[in-house]
Amino acid sequence: LDTLGLMRHLGIDRAHIFGTSLGGAIAQWMALDAPEAVRSIAMTSSFGIATARMKAMVRWWLDSVATHGALTEQVFNGNMSYFFSEAYFEAHVSDIEAGVAKALQVHRPVHGYLNTGNCILTHDTMDLLGNIRCPVQLLVGEHDIITTAEHNRALAARLPHSELHVIPGALHGFLTEVPASFDTIQAFFQKH
Repeated sequence: LDTLGLMRHLGIDRAHIFGTSLGGAIAQWMALDAPEAVRSIAMTSSFGIATARMKAMVRWWLDSVATHGALTEQVFNGNMSYFFSEAYFEAHVSDIEAGVAKALQVHRPVHGYLNTGNCILTHDTMDLLGNIRCPVQLLVGEHDIITTAEHNRALAARLPHSELHVIPGALHGFLTEVPASFDTIQAFFQKH
């Protein structure tokens, strides 16, 4: 994994790993492939396997990008509708629009986006989670429709040393909507 290679290059033997969404899936593989390098994991809005509904969403994203040959404003706007509660979205429309505009300015190769989506579609650690021995913190938005609270409960049940925090009223982008969630992560890392 690139992250483990970077850690070795920087002389970091062991670290706390934080991953959001696919980043949490990468953290799982790090703990499975190099358990000696992972002190603990905090995963937010993550998953152990893409559910049928999640796969349908990801395929729609991938098909939209492949059809247009680019990451379009419509794709970003569609994604943002899954990320925030209605109340937050309505109160922060201009901020969200500015974020989309900024994201569109960043060069993102289409093949990289498509490969990322394919990683989501093929990730499956559900039967391996019991082998992760480090402490794991899971945080998920109560109303996340991409990586659901129900799915995260199933992850927590399979992880031997886990704690689950469901963020009330939030969706996939709860770290933006409820920034105090970072305090929970920091306290977890300090404890471990």
